Formats: sequence, structure tokens, C-alpha cells
Amino acid sequence: MVAKYPEVLSRVPEDIDIFSLPDDQKEALRKLLAVGGTVAQGVIKKLSEQPYEDLEGFVKILEELRLSTINSLVNHVNSRLGFIDKFEKAIHDDASYERRGPNSIHNLLRANIWILDRNYSVLHDDETLKNIIYQQFQQEVDADDPGSTRPDFLCMTGRREQGTSAISQLVIIEIKRPSVTLTMENMTQLMEYKDVLERYAGSNIQNFKCYLIGRERHRLMRSNDLSASGFVVKTYTDFIAEARQFYEEYLEIVREDNLAI
Repeated sequence: MVAKYPEVLSRVPEDIDIFSLPDDQKEALRKLLAVGGTVAQGVIKKLSEQPYEDLEGFVKILEELRLSTINSLVNHVNSRLGFIDKFEKAIHDDASYERRGPNSIHNLLRANIWILDRNYSVLHDDETLKNIIYQQFQQEVDADDPGSTRPDFLCMTGRREQGTSAISQLVIIEIKRPSVTLTMENMTQLMEYKDVLERYAGSNIQNFKCYLIGRERHRLMRSNDLSASGFVVKTYTDFIAEARQFYEEYLEIVREDNLAI
């Protein structure tokens, strides 16, 4: 990140003793360093466009940009909480489970898979295993394998290594209509998806995680936890509540501490 914007740091006087700075200036610098990822990158990009003559001016600009960034974060989190409310209403409308239309459960999830996990990126949705395997692993599916079946979503987490097709984790998500009670039969379908993908992926995938999602679970699915083997059964209500709790707590932290962490 520093290397991308070397002109910013080159404009700071070389003879400044950081350890002798007043406490308020040290705190402003500490807060900038505490902000990670794309937020810090955005701050530094804006900073590189601002004129200043000394370290005091530098710190003042940092503080102004930090407050601006916090306001942006608050707006972002409020936007996500707004979507969570919208999605919660949609899951109680049986018509929204139709695949077509921007407000269908499928399409709402595709565009907002973060509601299930913030680290997931959608690779494929409603696409046959045959096409997925050909696109991801450049292999043809054997005639004996169920290549025509369609997982609702295939996601990934972790970055691919440059120049390879390796993925840290492949995530299979199967969602069911409200009329379907989640049973072991549905779980068997998910296991078959994993089996086929795992055999063709080989060493390209480090591990798998599989979700079975619906409105209601059969009592056997409630009393038997399969998560240790990578299979997770959730109701829509489950992950909506988890997402809302996370973003409400995050918003509280930002507002109370005046710092995104």
C-alpha cells in the first residue's frame, strides 16, 4: 500500500521525530494505521491529493479524512442493515422464491451473498455441474456422473494463487422453497454435489463447505450437527439474525469508538 503511493510519504519532512509528537498527533497517526485494507488505501489516495506544508497540517488532514471515512462506513453499514430488513420480509413471501425477477430470493442472495458470509464470492449460480467443472477445471464430466444437476450457488473464499486455479475453499449452497422441510434426503443431494466437484477438482480445492438452507428443518436435522464435516444446515431466519447482529454490533463500535476496526 505504501509503495503504491510513495509520493505521500516522501512529502513528510525527514527530520521529524515521530516519538516527540504531541499525544493528539500520535493518536491521529495511530488511528490511520489501525484502519486496514481498502479503507486505508482510499484514505492515502485522498491524502496524496491534498496540499500540506508540515507535519501538523499532515495530521490535521489525516483526522479530517478519518472522520469522512467513518461517516462512509456508517452509511455502508446502515445500507446493509436496510437490505437485511428487506430480505427478512422477502423470505416470508412465498412468491419471492421464484427464480425470476430481481426480488426473488435467489437473485437477492446472488447480489448479496455477504448476508450469509462476508468472505464469499459467487462463482456460479443455477448452472449445471457439467458446465461448472468444464469452466473451473477444464474437464469433461463422465456420463455416469450427475452432470446435469444444478447447485443453487457455488462460491469461493480466499484468493486464488496467481497463475493457478487453486481456491482456498469452495462453498456449495443449496436453498429450498418454504414448502420443503429440510431432511437428510436434501442433505444427500448436497453430498452428491460435493462428491462430484471434489473428484474433478483434485488438488485445486483445499477444502469444501456446504450449506443447506430452507425455512424449516426436520427434527433429525435439528438434533444432528454435521458442521464438523463441513455440512451446515441453516434456516433463513438463522443467518438473517446472525448478519443483523454482526452489523448492529459493528455500527455500535464505529459510533462509540469513532474508529472502524
